Amino acid sequence: MLELPLRALLLEDNPHDAELILRELKTSFNVDATVVSDEGSFLAAIDPTFDIVLADYNSAGFPASHALAALKTAAPDVPLIVISETLGESTAVALLNNGAADYLLKDRLSRLGQAIQRAIDERQLRRAKHEAENALILAEERIRFAIEASRVGIWEADLRTGTIRWSEMLESLHGLAPGTFGGTLRAFLERVDPADRAAVEGAIHRAASERTDGSVLYRTRRADGSVRWISASGRTFSDAAGRPLRAAGIAQDITKRIRLEEQYRQSQKMEAIGLLAGGIAHDFNNLLTAIEGYSTLMAEAMRTDDPLQAHLAEVRRAAERATALTRQLLAFSRRQILEPRVLGLRDSVTSMGPMLQRLIGENVDIVVRERGEPGHVKADPGQIEQVILNLAINARDAMPRGGTLTFEISDARLTNADARSGATVVPGRYTLLTVSDSGYGMDAETQARVFEPFFTTKQKGKGTGLGLSTVYGIVKQSGGYIWIDSAPGAGTRFSIYLPRVEEAVETPPPRSASESLTGSETILVVEDEGAVRMLVRRALERYGYKVLTAGTPLEAIELARGSGERIDLLISDVVLPQMSGRALANHILEAKAGTRLLFMSGYTDDAIVHHGVLDEGTPFIQKPFTPQALARKVRQVLA
Repeated sequence: MLELPLRALLLEDNPHDAELILRELKTSFNVDATVVSDEGSFLAAIDPTFDIVLADYNSAGFPASHALAALKTAAPDVPLIVISETLGESTAVALLNNGAADYLLKDRLSRLGQAIQRAIDERQLRRAKHEAENALILAEERIRFAIEASRVGIWEADLRTGTIRWSEMLESLHGLAPGTFGGTLRAFLERVDPADRAAVEGAIHRAASERTDGSVLYRTRRADGSVRWISASGRTFSDAAGRPLRAAGIAQDITKRIRLEEQYRQSQKMEAIGLLAGGIAHDFNNLLTAIEGYSTLMAEAMRTDDPLQAHLAEVRRAAERATALTRQLLAFSRRQILEPRVLGLRDSVTSMGPMLQRLIGENVDIVVRERGEPGHVKADPGQIEQVILNLAINARDAMPRGGTLTFEISDARLTNADARSGATVVPGRYTLLTVSDSGYGMDAETQARVFEPFFTTKQKGKGTGLGLSTVYGIVKQSGGYIWIDSAPGAGTRFSIYLPRVEEAVETPPPRSASESLTGSETILVVEDEGAVRMLVRRALERYGYKVLTAGTPLEAIELARGSGERIDLLISDVVLPQMSGRALANHILEAKAGTRLLFMSGYTDDAIVHHGVLDEGTPFIQKPFTPQALARKVRQVLA
């Protein structure tokens, strides 16, 4: 017997029969019954909360078939049992086919309890089945959403017939419209890049023959010419005898991941080369300082008409070329000392106009445009000129028959959405310098390597391969971004974004033509490279200074503490054995308060500079330097 009352609706116009039916119900159930006798009262009483409806075959002219139809409309989940005096077999079958749960004869009411219980049980089964079907539909929708959101394509192959089915997502990953995949292995291989087909076929045959899970990575070229990387994996299913029946799996577009991995490898490679370049440049600059310095001292000591002057001039020119190459190495490795000041990019471009025209030739027109009112930038003027020069040379080589070189300066705003190839940007306002040419242009493969050091498309002996990598290093060290847009036959455009500043342009003070480079102060020189140390000493002594020298920091500290005379200036290398130049300066200042400082180096060090930018108020001279440049810097510091 049910724990809760059985809610029953009884349609019966004979009160005696209704009483018999209710009495029989109470033998099996705790009954909460509603009795009606005609169509109107039945329709008014229908409620989905009833557990069962019992209907006379014909009650007051309202047939059970009509009652069944009304119940299916108003409460389709409630079962109905027909009870009648007599009922033909065909009529009973028709009622059951129309949805009646059962039928009973009134002289067989002893079966009523069993019939009701079966009808209720069947309703519960229907409800459970319906809930399971709904849950399955919901789960399928969730899976479909997850697959679509993750852009995973699904494939299935019948190994007996050779047919293959692709999901719409998988077709989309290969650039196909829904329903257009050919459905065969051949159709699939036609979508694979020819360079990868052999590997893909091998992986498929290997997985089928070894009956193991398989995976393959391949490229596909879409109708628009873009190439995408697809990673596919699958499993083979066999029958009881071990014969392969079908295979199924998934595929994903991993182009973005491949590009990010390539970017990471590229950045690691460039960082490694940068570290090597920076180290070489540091040692090389020490040698160049000695070569340039001693050749200058020799030239000054000789008569101007001495035949050896020409030889010394060639030595100095070779040293200057080597110095330029070293600066390119430092720029690429982002280890230059920068001395930034606020400047306008238009002024930088226009001031170089005459030189650029001579450099690139008269068959190339130079156009300088300014859109709006672009802001100023804070950068090293010399390095910005190097960027402009290198890009102009690159454009000239791309236009051997002449063309147009355009410089355009404008205001720009960057957001994270503007980042390219997975890189990130610092959102904000920038000043944009675009350098465009009408030359040959570049294909995608060349663009991917254009900023690599020592990469060049020029003939052997026509370039070092450092021009554009130097540009890249300068822009990045200046806190900016550089992007390239090009296509074969469509020219090339470099877009350089430098952080915008609101300060006014800084104009360097003019150099006095009659400035004196001589002095009589006492200078302590600390340099571990003997040739450089002796050069600095001789150069400064020629300008009248008293010079003390030390090869190590400890020697310098001992000299300063033991000397009773004043030390006006400390000239120290940045990188020294035992301690840094900055730490040495602190010891010297303890012993000789008021000593001025001047640092020199072939590359940067965080003790003196932060990311290659001079600390405010830190005098510095970049190696290699000439004796005259050193004397001028000394006078500036001592002034």
